[in-house]
Amino acid sequence: MFNFIFKHRRQMTPAVLSQCIRVSTGCALLSIAISSQANLSLNELNEKVTAYQQTQKVWQQQKEILQLERKHQLSWQNPILTVQQTGLKNTQEQELEVSISQPIDVFSVRRKAADVVMLQAEQLVLLEKSTQQQQALALEYFWVQLHLLSQEVALLKQQLQMSQDNLDATKQRFKAGSIAQLDVERVNVQHLDLQATYAQQAQALQVMKRQLSHLWGENTTDYELSNLAHLTQNSLLEQQSMNSKSNVNVSLMQLQNRQSEAQLAYLKAQAKPMPTVSLGMVSSQDAESKVKDQQVRVGLEIPLAIFQRQQYRQQIEKIKMQGVVEAQSRYQHRTALSSSTIEAEYDMLYVQYQQIMQQQIPLVSSIKEKTSLGFMAGKYTVTDVQLATTALKQYQLHALQMKKQLWSKYLQQKAVLLGISFEQISNTNAVSDLNQTVWRNSTNLPVVGGE
Repeated sequence: MFNFIFKHRRQMTPAVLSQCIRVSTGCALLSIAISSQANLSLNELNEKVTAYQQTQKVWQQQKEILQLERKHQLSWQNPILTVQQTGLKNTQEQELEVSISQPIDVFSVRRKAADVVMLQAEQLVLLEKSTQQQQALALEYFWVQLHLLSQEVALLKQQLQMSQDNLDATKQRFKAGSIAQLDVERVNVQHLDLQATYAQQAQALQVMKRQLSHLWGENTTDYELSNLAHLTQNSLLEQQSMNSKSNVNVSLMQLQNRQSEAQLAYLKAQAKPMPTVSLGMVSSQDAESKVKDQQVRVGLEIPLAIFQRQQYRQQIEKIKMQGVVEAQSRYQHRTALSSSTIEAEYDMLYVQYQQIMQQQIPLVSSIKEKTSLGFMAGKYTVTDVQLATTALKQYQLHALQMKKQLWSKYLQQKAVLLGISFEQISNTNAVSDLNQTVWRNSTNLPVVGGE
């Protein structure tokens, strides 16, 4: 009997070697990447989406509108032609006056109004830059999520192969009479569950690729993305100096202060009395002698700024200026606090992630491999293999989840430094909603002087 068992095990040795479980050490999780067939970089993606959305045309139209508005503000007011006649009967003394009057811009109201329009043009440039940054960040978020989902599918495929190897090894043990049919069925149930999860996530990946292609006007999954960059412990510090100078909100607040100053100068000039010069010819005819007389009449009309001096609007602009200064200080302080909080959370996650990748996953992988070999040698049970396999899967998925959190913190800090709402750009329809807003607000340009 013992000789038979020894002979049987010796014949089974090649099968054991061929069925050794291909267990991932997990150290390659960071380097799981999409194949590079016609790779689409993030910059190329942004260019394709921008070309399809055609928002550049909207911004150009608004710039042309402001150029025309500036020309309008610099234009002189139209002169006024006045014709007056008294004495319509021949028996009455008659007088005919023809005059033309022209307001004179002594206090440069037109130029100050044009200055306000020029600042509106600067604001438009900043708003365009802000929209471009929001679109680029929204696409980067979508791009990263697609990469991470692709890595999850690749990891599930790897785990599915590991599960298949476990199932094959269990069936061989069952054929050898070492375990019961129930053990095979238990392993098969786990394998079927993993198959369903893999199929679900693979389908979700295809759906997400189609959603991304919709942004440049196609409905396809026939494209691949370029490799995802590796995050390091200093990734947040590297982008902090680069992105903090690109915060459009700070520039908009500074510009808003200049706009209030220009608007205040415009209101002060508008409040001053604008004289009107008139020049005319007066022809008169005596009723009895019918003698005609002509005289040149020159007039000067000066409005009295007694009741309406734009004093209330000037006070409004001063309050706005004070509010902008206070808001800018609060905003910069709040941004610094948010950025430091995100950095602390990122550092904590990164340390945990490195511990899992460099210590825990290699250790669990080694346990899984030894358990699988011991199971084939009859030292361990199916339950031992299942526990070791489940532990390895959990650590691998946990590492991937932590990687998702690291990327989320990275993009959150980027959004904070750029002055962009992370909740807004993390929406699936963020790019479409953003471009719809641009089209909707294309004609909502402010009017000079609030007129």
